[in-house]
Amino acid sequence: MLTMFGINISFDRLIFFAAFFSATCLLRIVSRKSKHPSVYRYSALLDEAAVCGLLVARLGYVVGHMDAYRTHPYEVLFFWLPGFAPLYGLVGGLAWALLRIWRGRKTHMPSLRVLAAAALPLVIASLYLSVQTSENPTGKDSQIADALNSLPMTGTDGQPLFLKDLKGHSLVVNLWASWCVPCRIELPILQDASQRLQKSGLIVVGLDLYEVRSQALAFAKARGVTYVIASPILSSETTRTQIDRLINFIGSNVIPVSIFIDPSGKVRAVLLGILSPGTIDDWLRRYAI
Repeated sequence: MLTMFGINISFDRLIFFAAFFSATCLLRIVSRKSKHPSVYRYSALLDEAAVCGLLVARLGYVVGHMDAYRTHPYEVLFFWLPGFAPLYGLVGGLAWALLRIWRGRKTHMPSLRVLAAAALPLVIASLYLSVQTSENPTGKDSQIADALNSLPMTGTDGQPLFLKDLKGHSLVVNLWASWCVPCRIELPILQDASQRLQKSGLIVVGLDLYEVRSQALAFAKARGVTYVIASPILSSETTRTQIDRLINFIGSNVIPVSIFIDPSGKVRAVLLGILSPGTIDDWLRRYAI
């Protein structure tokens, strides 16, 4: 997640839009240099292929995460949430473009040089996103882990909670608050994941940094949340400083934020914004030991 002009933008989406913009520019430049008359037809074909690619990328992702989406089927349509399979999208977009070219081959044969120039940025972006290993652009994984481990907090039962004591489990630490609308939308996804993936060693911790413990617990209980609800022990100015350090390392004070910690205690992913139903499944497949 990157912050530009006060707006948080997903790194994956930024790459896609940059690739699409580059493809459009290259399309026009190459078309003009080759003096080919069909630049506008190519632009329409590029738009269609991009839309088709997005739809296929979403469908491919959902098919691969049926267990996660079974209880949240409507979120298939929430295209602003994470959950795309780049390689499926690449194949789908190219297949649509080739089909359109083949159907119109008798009346119009496009320039392969123009099409290759337009497709190149999207192909590179899709391949990069499919093999991307880092999910925390700030690169401050160890600092985030240290800040979380040193933060004094209590769990649902009121007893002191230390995340380092949960070593050996995969952890999702979700920063949230009851007044945060996106956090409320995310609660059922986290609750489902905590139950569905419990046998895989997953523990979900909802950490409310902004409200008193009783308020956070009452809100979570009213919505059927059974995973751990934690609150910092605000006994001194030191705790407030530790919270500020954590927020600084994350790189944004926007919530919700979800942090995945592998069984060895290393932070592997930091996601600003709402999780998709399959995000935690992806983290477990990729990082769980």
